[in-house]
Amino acid sequence: MLIVGDIRLYCDGLGQLLARNGQVRVIAVATSIDETVARVDEDRPDVILVDMAMSGSLDVVRATRGVRPALPIIGLAIPESEPEIVACAEAGVSGYMQRDGTLDDLLEAVHGALGGELRCSPRVAMALLRRVAALAPGPEDQLSGSLTRRELEVLGLIESGLSNKEIAGRLGIEPSTAKNHVHRVLEKLGVHRRTEAAARLRRAGVGPRWLTRQRGPEPLGESSLNPRLNPSIPQDAPAARMPGGTVPG
Repeated sequence: MLIVGDIRLYCDGLGQLLARNGQVRVIAVATSIDETVARVDEDRPDVILVDMAMSGSLDVVRATRGVRPALPIIGLAIPESEPEIVACAEAGVSGYMQRDGTLDDLLEAVHGALGGELRCSPRVAMALLRRVAALAPGPEDQLSGSLTRRELEVLGLIESGLSNKEIAGRLGIEPSTAKNHVHRVLEKLGVHRRTEAAARLRRAGVGPRWLTRQRGPEPLGESSLNPRLNPSIPQDAPAARMPGGTVPG
């Protein structure tokens, strides 16, 4: 074991206490980032204890991770505030000892870290779980991240119960194009039936306004300029010209 802290007397005393217990062998003490990295690289400890009250303790943890990414790191005297707990986790701490912990708690944390387990107080566990939940993408993010604007529009019409032909009429596209859009929506959502796709949308708790925001304004295209595909344009109306002087369809 390697003990890291900026007060050598404290580190030496902790090392002697652990040595008398007989369960842990302390091989070195370090008081700076450079000394820690050197000891980790040369002495190859199985676990490292870092006094988190030390100035620059998070930098020590990050530097250690850079040398040996899988080395278990126990943080000593970790503050109970949630931001500081999360900061320790993000730096790479794999075991937590709060200020009121006992020697038995420390030994339990060490053995747990060596076995790939996290031993921590309920408060620390709750802080870490809240952080994981905050980082997880919500249902809306999952939908908007996987589907194009047109596919989001098609998904909304699927949820409304429209058939491929009705979707084509609503969007002013050919039925075959509507069918292709529906197929891609089902494929991207990992479902086989239209009812399953509609259920995904309902579980996301989003409605027409959200879908409209994700779609954004549709550019003028064939469906809006061609009288044969846009029922709002009289059939005898003159054909609109596309940019460049071409006439659609």
